[in-house]
Amino acid sequence: MDRYISYLTDIRKLLKATIKAYTGDLDEYFSYMTSNGENPDNPDRNCGRKYVAHLSRKGFDPRSINRKISCLRKYYAYRIREKESSFNPFDFVKALKLDSADRQCVADESEAIFSNLKQRYKARKRGDELDSPTFYVPY
Repeated sequence: MDRYISYLTDIRKLLKATIKAYTGDLDEYFSYMTSNGENPDNPDRNCGRKYVAHLSRKGFDPRSINRKISCLRKYYAYRIREKESSFNPFDFVKALKLDSADRQCVADESEAIFSNLKQRYKARKRGDELDSPTFYVPY
């Protein structure tokens, strides 16, 4: 895992917050695997599905579970590129569907972001001095 985190930090240049989230997701997954007598370096094809079921039973929000699925899918894709694994157990796992309230929240946040960018664009066209825009895209 340390080599993967170094890759994310040094090559991909991800933000510290993203690295922290990925590290936490990977640690949690490794802990789950070892506590169930499984080796995360040599997973079976069903381990991804079992892990998602475990997270669902523990009451994790579907958005958090989807983030963890994405993290682990990327981790195993890295291991395949590095010839450390022959398959990705999370390729067999679909992202969980969000309920309509979650989708509406994401839509509202997206609309607010684009409205802000539109206002900044108009102000810049007028020649107003603006700070560099900083915004976050909902995950």
